[in-house]
Amino acid sequence: MKISELLSNITPLYNNYKSNKSKISASDSIIIMWEIGSFIESYLKVNKVSPHNLYREIYGKSETTSNISQKSYITREFLSRSFRIYKMFESKNEIKVKFPSLGDFSSFREAMPFFDNPIYKLSKNDEEDLFKLLNSNKKGTDIVKALDKKKKSINNILNPRDQKLNELDEQVKLFKSFYNYIYKNIRDLDFETCFNELKLDKAGLDHIIILIKNLSSLAQEGMAKYDMKNYKFENLLLDQFYNLILELIKPNDEKVRRRFRRLIAPERIIKVSEYVFAILSSENYKQMKNKIN
Repeated sequence: MKISELLSNITPLYNNYKSNKSKISASDSIIIMWEIGSFIESYLKVNKVSPHNLYREIYGKSETTSNISQKSYITREFLSRSFRIYKMFESKNEIKVKFPSLGDFSSFREAMPFFDNPIYKLSKNDEEDLFKLLNSNKKGTDIVKALDKKKKSINNILNPRDQKLNELDEQVKLFKSFYNYIYKNIRDLDFETCFNELKLDKAGLDHIIILIKNLSSLAQEGMAKYDMKNYKFENLLLDQFYNLILELIKPNDEKVRRRFRRLIAPERIIKVSEYVFAILSSENYKQMKNKIN
């Protein structure tokens, strides 16, 4: 199957979703994404490529020195979520049965860990209560609060080995600080000002490219990892972030990476890699700035 064939199948579905997102029901939105995920699954099986490699090929913005042309405006985050939804449910009919009166998609999005994360696996009774909550007439914000409370109650009874999540507090704070920093810079500053703010030179850019590659590797275990050399960036926060990823990507830190991904969603790791990629050229920067604004 060619990627053009895949795009011809999923683009009309995506356009329908984007054009009618405010009109169609939340369950219909999930069904559209499930259909997109089914086409992704077929493509991956036939072409034997990893999901993240496919998403990069579709959306472009490769983490290499030679850019891959953007074949579609469908973002990696949307493609990844669609494929994830497809793997959650056996059929579109199952979605209709389980979500006859789902209030909004954001409630479902917050509940997704209960469907595919073994850590949050529920008993039969608790699962029934979950669907009652999602299909209730409560406000979306109240449903999300209830879901967060449920997640916290599960985390509080995890075994001591899982309590090691607390050991990553500083790393998580650093990741979030850099994420917010680079996002706000792209949103508020022009390319030249942002570039100067980061105090980058040619050698720094070479290390940035490896950093971006390893952010993708960090998002999903099993992907190729690239040798990160020790390097001192002049921008303190960038330097701290680079060293954070350098430590996380070490081969013997698989357990630490798994814990980290429980605290920082893979989608957010991919997103920060896109933000960092944007600073490699004025064209990349312009595209990302337009997307943010």
